[in-house]
Amino acid sequence: MREPIRIVTIYSQLFEKKYKGSLDEQADGFIQHTVEAAQRLEALLDDLLAYTQTAEGPQTVDSPVDANACLANTLTVFESAIAESGATVTSDSLPVLRVNEVHIQQLLQNLIGNGLKYRSEAPPRIHISAEKDRQMWKLGVIDNGIGIDGQYHKQVFGLFKRLHGSGKYAGSGIGLAICHKIVERYGGRMWVESEPGQGSKFFFTLPGE
Repeated sequence: MREPIRIVTIYSQLFEKKYKGSLDEQADGFIQHTVEAAQRLEALLDDLLAYTQTAEGPQTVDSPVDANACLANTLTVFESAIAESGATVTSDSLPVLRVNEVHIQQLLQNLIGNGLKYRSEAPPRIHISAEKDRQMWKLGVIDNGIGIDGQYHKQVFGLFKRLHGSGKYAGSGIGLAICHKIVERYGGRMWVESEPGQGSKFFFTLPGE
């Protein structure tokens, strides 16, 4: 599926580049919608592939992972977004976890990314917390964003579950489903505590040292 979708995306973009402004305004609108739809479809396929790999990949852990190093790598990914939004990202001292590095990286990127994306009028403030929870570690990604109504607290972890239209917030609605699947693979659990206008607290448990 990937190759034909990529071809549609490429030729849509070429068509837009060559003919935008040469036709009438309505035609330009049609071209733009076609390009955007092709790009969304390609992104959706990538997300579905990531979800499938998360669900079916090996559960073996080669070596424990320092979550502090994973967080530092994640923050470099969001360097521009943090600077542009005036965001502040802080954290507790994070533990060494018995998970695959790519999985903790996916968790942090999705959750911090959501904190930057679903922000309120105030500059984003995001804190990553950590505390020992019996045989597991409980980590949290806490933000001051727009928040989530209680009736949607379970729904947000489902595939393609989006609480906002694609016009304002980009995305496919798979990110939190991937996070939930990762946590389940290691025998942990994931949940959210949030109210509209009061920010969100995403918590999850993972095995560690």
